[in-house]
Amino acid sequence: MVPVRVRDHAYLMTRDINPDQRTDAPTVDVLVNRCIAAAFEALRSPRSLFTDFQRGHLGQIYKSMRTTHETIRDLLRDENKSPRSVDAIPIARLQLETLYSICLVIEQSPYLDIYLKHSGSRFM
Repeated sequence: MVPVRVRDHAYLMTRDINPDQRTDAPTVDVLVNRCIAAAFEALRSPRSLFTDFQRGHLGQIYKSMRTTHETIRDLLRDENKSPRSVDAIPIARLQLETLYSICLVIEQSPYLDIYLKHSGSRFM
């Protein structure tokens, strides 16, 4: 089986972001849902590098990411004037760190066992 390396499929940004650009939340939801569906489909594949237990755990990570995505959306709504909206920044960072961890696990599946052994032992 050919190893999967995220860096071989990553999109490299070639220009700076526009901080004034606005994106409609439903548009982002479509992209998020498409990514989650593709990840779940890949995990269901009989050619998956992961055991059933590992696939189940990765699936739970993706599900929790969806809930966090909804929390970020709620905090950033225009009508939300609460000072708690600043919490969206560290929560968004958590999403990126989780995505990075998933990429690392996909590239090198033994890292998932290390994570499960040290951080997720309550799930075993």
